[in-house]
Amino acid sequence: MTHRNLLFTALIAAAFAAPGAFAQEVDEQAVREAEQAAQQAEQAAAAAEVEADAAAAAETEAAAEWQSEEEAEEATEAEEEDPA
Repeated sequence: MTHRNLLFTALIAAAFAAPGAFAQEVDEQAVREAEQAAQQAEQAAAAAEVEADAAAAAETEAAAEWQSEEEAEEATEAEEEDPA
């Protein structure tokens, strides 16, 4: 091969190799982005779980307060009906 043909062949080889290297870099970036998205989803799930636990605790407390108020109201009504 002549010097010109060698340079042309090297240029063609570089042109074909570059997209492969670029694709590998893009794939690595996609993996990093997917890992970040998974990490964010995990954090969001943990926050949602904490929020759900707090809501359940608030609901339990509200139900206990309501039951206590109902019992107090029933006791007051019973005293009003039968003062003895």
